[in-house]
Amino acid sequence: MEEKTFSLDKLCALTGLSRRTARYYIQIGLIDRPVGEGRGAHYTERHLEELVQIKKLTAEGFSLEAVRRLLREPPDRANYQPSQEIGDLVIKSHVLVAPGIELTISSKEVSLTSEEIRRLIRAIVEETKKIEDDKTGH
Repeated sequence: MEEKTFSLDKLCALTGLSRRTARYYIQIGLIDRPVGEGRGAHYTERHLEELVQIKKLTAEGFSLEAVRRLLREPPDRANYQPSQEIGDLVIKSHVLVAPGIELTISSKEVSLTSEEIRRLIRAIVEETKKIEDDKTGH
């Protein structure tokens, strides 16, 4: 069975990435160069899978360098702790749970999906309300 191939335009349409972004990922070595050259250049299902994975990981907050490490040697995501170095930009979300109580989430280090984080926040907020209600006798 012949492997399915894609033009750059088709690859970008399937992934929702711009041509510029896809070319940049090739330039920095995140994905392989196309098969063939010039007008005959094409991309394979492997290119498509890698771009989908890169898009997913960057949406979860992973830096391109962390994505590179994940693609090279996919670790157990539950135990993955990206290394932080001096000068790294660290983005954290702060969620106000109750007056004086704040939850800090480092998107670069968390192994939970966005939906799992939302569920966790809801559970913490609900439990905090229960505790406060118990204290006030409600």
